[in-house]
Amino acid sequence: MRFSDDEHRQWFNSQPRKPMSAAVLFQDTAQRVLLLKPTYRDNWSLPGGVVNEHESPLDGAVREVKEELSLSIDRSNLLLSAVDYRPARGDLVDKLYFYFYGGVLSNQKISSIILQSEEIEEMRFVTVDEAKILLSKWTLRQVSVSLQQSGKSGVYLERGELVEGQR
Repeated sequence: MRFSDDEHRQWFNSQPRKPMSAAVLFQDTAQRVLLLKPTYRDNWSLPGGVVNEHESPLDGAVREVKEELSLSIDRSNLLLSAVDYRPARGDLVDKLYFYFYGGVLSNQKISSIILQSEEIEEMRFVTVDEAKILLSKWTLRQVSVSLQQSGKSGVYLERGELVEGQR
């Protein structure tokens, strides 16, 4: 049986939806990672956040960097480093996380950052060892994989771990 365009559209729009987040990993010239301390939770994070409805993960990453850091970045300069699927657990729905590598920020770019005071308390460039203390275990795994992938093609993760067969 063949569906009409309207029937296909209706079927397609009835499919499950998954929330998405997008984050950008930036480094300074000393290869340290930029982390942000949100006002609304204990752990630090990368610049980024929830992808809005009808917004691509890439556009969401660009928007969040603009909102949180007042930095305008060119979407063509972001490289996908990882996509992570987190399955549902307890009362949390399953979710997709997109991680983009934003490259090394110049001292001039860093000095132009203005934090969004409603959501961000502090920013800090840290080594991976320092990040182990500030990040949740989950985010640390995603940051580690993203650092390994910087400048390479992206990888697919589940629960923060490479899926068998991925490099």
